[in-house]
Amino acid sequence: MEAKDLVGKLAIRTFRTNSRDWSYTSSPINILKVTKNHIMFNHIGTREEGIFGDEVRILNHEYLDKCWADYKKLVKDAEPTIISRVKRRIEKKIKKEPK
Repeated sequence: MEAKDLVGKLAIRTFRTNSRDWSYTSSPINILKVTKNHIMFNHIGTREEGIFGDEVRILNHEYLDKCWADYKKLVKDAEPTIISRVKRRIEKKIKKEPK
């Protein structure tokens, strides 16, 4: 997905840039605006927000590719799998506990 499709949403990169930069692949950013050459963003609800605050930051043209994803959709799609794993672990632990 392109960054321009994620304006106003939390986004995360799904792959490195051509220069092998893995930035923004482990923590989401809030995309504010996308121009022909830049992505304007800030950090919201992440560890980086503690460092940069809500300061608007800019990424260069190298990040204008199709390696972006909607972070909230990724998390929502993963929830059933995560919940199932946790449920199985709890059930397994309960069965093992002595009565």
